[in-house]
Amino acid sequence: MPDCSPRSMRYSLKILTALLLAGLFSPLFAGGALRIADASRAGIPALNALALPLALRENWSVIIDRVTPDEAKSRLAAGRADLVVLEHGNLPAARPPLCRMFAAEVLALCVNASNGIVSVELRDLKALLTSPRPNWRPYYPVKNTDIHRYGLKSRAPGHGLAESLLGVEELAKDIFCVSSTAQVVLMAGGDPEAFGFGLLTPNVPAGVKILEVNGVPPTPGNVASGKYLLCWRYYVLAPGSPTSAARRFLDEMKSASFYRELENVGFLPL
Repeated sequence: MPDCSPRSMRYSLKILTALLLAGLFSPLFAGGALRIADASRAGIPALNALALPLALRENWSVIIDRVTPDEAKSRLAAGRADLVVLEHGNLPAARPPLCRMFAAEVLALCVNASNGIVSVELRDLKALLTSPRPNWRPYYPVKNTDIHRYGLKSRAPGHGLAESLLGVEELAKDIFCVSSTAQVVLMAGGDPEAFGFGLLTPNVPAGVKILEVNGVPPTPGNVASGKYLLCWRYYVLAPGSPTSAARRFLDEMKSASFYRELENVGFLPL
């Protein structure tokens, strides 16, 4: 399950909207309110990027709360949220009429293109990322050299994704961590012994190879179907009769600009 701590971080656009609209004679927030309960692993910044211009344009009060999955489902059932974001594994047994997958947070594994390995078994990945100074031989018998692992620093987008997917508290301390997935890919391209992990990116140079997991490549289709296992798939849910603000927000979530916002913060639009 995604690591969603009990503490709730409120992103309130209402205050900012009030400040920006100060001095206007029309009543503030005449367009209504939109309450979103976000139970994703670490928050989805693209939701905030979408909400702010809509709040200004439509004169809305928009509040996005970071909550636990149980709290999100409780709010949805009690009518205390207009929209809820949940990971696939946390969806309620009785799903509301509107339950739509819209994005995924995907862990991608990469190696130097000169490396002959094509796929990694999921059962081996925990040891590969938690053991000190692993060797290639258990994972790719034709190589007998140390693996050079590259991951993400604590403030980098995608940090903690590997831990949450593998169910471990921390990874090996000798993993060399960098500030972005782009830097992970760069390191893999220059190191024949590299094993990098970060967010799935469409920009992979010729000198780098993205690995399959259990023989399955991380294509959008395989992610959406659940065949590629190293991902969290996120859904937006609404009650049976969504408010007009919720319907408008849902329409905007299908836009090309929202897809670009998702991609800019490392999510795969679905």
